[in-house]
Amino acid sequence: MKKILALLAILSTSTLALAQDDPGAASEGGGFVFDLLLYLTYFLVIGAGIAAVVLSILKSSGEKGTLVKSGIMVGGIIVLFIIAYAVAGNEVTETYKRFGIDAGDSKFVGGALITVYLLVILAFGGFVFSRVKDLLNL
Repeated sequence: MKKILALLAILSTSTLALAQDDPGAASEGGGFVFDLLLYLTYFLVIGAGIAAVVLSILKSSGEKGTLVKSGIMVGGIIVLFIIAYAVAGNEVTETYKRFGIDAGDSKFVGGALITVYLLVILAFGGFVFSRVKDLLNL
């Protein structure tokens, strides 16, 4: 399973790298190669995400405790996003208005960014805590 996901990640990254070799493709509205590789990358990333979810559910289907803990974690992330969404601002500058971005889009992106920042801080804090705890248990 890990080898399949690693292969999909490598393929999606390499297709994006190949797409960048077509200079000016993005500024010209995209060339055939750029568009093809971009859609292939979308397909591979979505496929890897679906495979990760499905395979992990299949692996832990016999262990109900694992599924409950996973559900609690997903629920916690959703609650964290709701809090971050409530705190996020909804300011839109004139630059973004030209692209059709409204206050709701701005608030959603702000909430997503705040969620990512909080998760990174929590992960780093957990790492530091576990290292300090290991050092004190010597």
